[in-house]
Amino acid sequence: AANAATLSQIRQAPGTFDYGYFLGVLFGDGFITLKGVTTSRASSTVGMKTVNATFATAFANSIRSVFDLEARRHTRVEYNKRVGKHAYKETTYHEVLLHDSAIAAALWTVWGPTTTHEWQFDVEQCKALGPIFCDGVLSGFFDSEGSISSTTAGNPSMDMTTTNERGMRSILELLRLRGYHLMYLAGPGGRGDWRIRTGRRTEVQRFAKLIGSRVDYKQERLQALLR
Repeated sequence: AANAATLSQIRQAPGTFDYGYFLGVLFGDGFITLKGVTTSRASSTVGMKTVNATFATAFANSIRSVFDLEARRHTRVEYNKRVGKHAYKETTYHEVLLHDSAIAAALWTVWGPTTTHEWQFDVEQCKALGPIFCDGVLSGFFDSEGSISSTTAGNPSMDMTTTNERGMRSILELLRLRGYHLMYLAGPGGRGDWRIRTGRRTEVQRFAKLIGSRVDYKQERLQALLR
């Protein structure tokens, strides 16, 4: 169970972009493991695993900003890795881990589970923390689950994809709250994916200008739309 002091810290945390970004990543590529609930290990952990070093750094920086703590960083190489239909002989992963049972339990209590098929959030709870926080959530989730590409006609296309319908409806509602009314939700696809998508240049440009990305190649693609 979360202790009262840490619960108060989480509930009273200011609605900064970094706090929103941190949570957005947790709803995407991040995770919370709770001792005795989701893991048999001796401690609870907040963390993420990615193949992109700039993404790992962005998440570690958000932990430092929100909690004034340094997360542990690890780089691991996995061999003969299969992801869907793709096989990789050698893949380098970057891990960011905060081993803090009190923070993990408090985050779980305040925001709920972050497992792939369970996460969702109360948009009013986000709204109460302010627009900058909301934009941070969207940026962190985009960095986890989003992509930017071009259509055959040369127009930008932005997508965010997950298998969690309820979670995606939370994201779509938050996007609408922040003024992104031309994005739509489609699914489930062949693999059970739910996808938020827009092909409207003005919508993608607005996202690029006001929210953006902290992942190197995604930010480069978004910024290219503003030039």
